[in-house]
Amino acid sequence: MRAMEGEYQVKVHRLVVTGPLRDRLYERFFELYKHSADVQVVKDRRYAERRRSAVRTSADRRRDDRRRSGADWVFPPESA
Repeated sequence: MRAMEGEYQVKVHRLVVTGPLRDRLYERFFELYKHSADVQVVKDRRYAERRRSAVRTSADRRRDDRRRSGADWVFPPESA
């Protein structure tokens, strides 16, 4: 969020919703935080976009990560 003259800048926290229940969880968190200017709820789309091949691919050849900075919160936690 850009700061205007005389205003302060608010840090926006990203909550990334992952896993098979992400659609329902996204709706729930979106409703909880829809009036919060400092929280952005995002659905992790990579779950469906991952390759489903038995053949292993080589290491990622991109030089830089093109994604925005990482999430502040991930739900459910990836270690779960």
